[in-house]
Amino acid sequence: MKRHFLISICIALFGVISLNAQNLDQELWADINASKKLFKNADLGVEVGFRMDNGMSSPKITYFEPDFSYEIFKNFEAALSYRYSILPGATPNSENRLALALSYEVEVGKVDISYRTKFQQDYIPANSNEPVWRNKLKFDYNMSKKLDPFLATELFYDAGTGREFEQFRVVVGAEIDLPKGKDVSVYYMLRNKFNVGNPGNIHVIGVSFNFGKIKKRDKGDE
Repeated sequence: MKRHFLISICIALFGVISLNAQNLDQELWADINASKKLFKNADLGVEVGFRMDNGMSSPKITYFEPDFSYEIFKNFEAALSYRYSILPGATPNSENRLALALSYEVEVGKVDISYRTKFQQDYIPANSNEPVWRNKLKFDYNMSKKLDPFLATELFYDAGTGREFEQFRVVVGAEIDLPKGKDVSVYYMLRNKFNVGNPGNIHVIGVSFNFGKIKKRDKGDE
């Protein structure tokens, strides 16, 4: 049954790719991440990723993101991150981002429920650089030692002059354990943008490779 579930996820993801092959609102996200424990309750992590848009045909962004996280008490964590991004073809062609996040996780039977609130500030020359407040709710189902399906939703709020909601995301996928403490996650994300200059739906196929089990990172993040 577990094998059939995994096969079904793969078929669904490839089906989305096929149906949207000519859809310019489809993107591909991929990243590699790892983390290391610095001392008790503190971790240092890093993520490197890239994204393709215009029907997965054009480079959109390449980024490097280190972060520091600290478990304040059991299941409650604070994290500070910095992201440097290269934006091919854009003017300006780089972006800096600082973010502060608080997250809490609770286990209910075989389901892990986590909530994260995050404040981020982008720094792009000649842009408005409005701060954004993000709230994410995620459900992980511990199906087996090798497979964890997950479902997440996230709402974005323009915390600057706009003072309005601007994006909603739904993510569904699965984390698959690999040998030697590694794992890979595959997912599909629907991004609905509103109250912005380019509203509409964006379909994302994503894959995330994790080198270590010290700290798992969120899938479908931006």
